[in-house]
Amino acid sequence: VELINLPGNHDRQGAYALGKAIEFYYRNSKRVSVDSEYKNPWKYRTFYGNLVFFTHGSMTKSNIKTIAQREARKAFGDSKVAEVHAGHYHHERVTEEGGVTIRYLRTLANGGSWEKEQGYGGAQEVITSFVWSESGLDEIWYTKGRSDE
Repeated sequence: VELINLPGNHDRQGAYALGKAIEFYYRNSKRVSVDSEYKNPWKYRTFYGNLVFFTHGSMTKSNIKTIAQREARKAFGDSKVAEVHAGHYHHERVTEEGGVTIRYLRTLANGGSWEKEQGYGGAQEVITSFVWSESGLDEIWYTKGRSDE
């Protein structure tokens, strides 16, 4: 299991501290690795020749689809599939632009007082998992969060 910890746009310090705490907890584990580095607010991984760009997603929309091509040129050029996985909007939305699939994912975060005051909410609390193979994306799993209602 690999945990990729990324900063959000509202909780950079808290998310960083949580990532470091989880990294410390699993420091001796051979089955769990934690990437809590914050040099960049995004990270790349290649799964069976498929490039996935992880980001919070609050960057300019025109940049989100092209940054992997600029920063990870070799990996992008060698990839069969290129995807962006982001979470900024807290609900699921999938588009494809310029050969890149952009997936905005749901979240387990149910928001705080600001979101409530603005009338946001109602998003399903879900963790999304992806199963990759040499042929590409094989499966998407949805795990519902707990409900306080």
